[in-house]
Amino acid sequence: MIFDNISNFSKYASIFPEVHKFMNNNDYTQLARGKHFISDDLYVLSNQYDSNKSDSNILENHHTNVDIHLILSGVEKFKYVDSSKLILSKEYDAENDYELYEQHSQGNTIVTGK
Repeated sequence: MIFDNISNFSKYASIFPEVHKFMNNNDYTQLARGKHFISDDLYVLSNQYDSNKSDSNILENHHTNVDIHLILSGVEKFKYVDSSKLILSKEYDAENDYELYEQHSQGNTIVTGK
């Protein structure tokens, strides 16, 4: 997991060059909601939601995709836990690349945003 400020995004250009190029060539604050394909298998998903109303008892895990969260306004809470210590609540969905786990008391929480 990388936790950093958007002002440092260029430091990660070698890890995610296509995403870096997309972010530099587009005003991410004005992206329409939905998927914006960068290549056949790489996209930016722009969405808006109230993180205070999300189901905080569910943890998500990916096998192939990487989430890059950019909080433009508000606050979001992230929790990360070793998945081997969690109870699986939804089997892995390969087509959508996610599995769900029940909330666990262990782990670390990051609160980001304003």
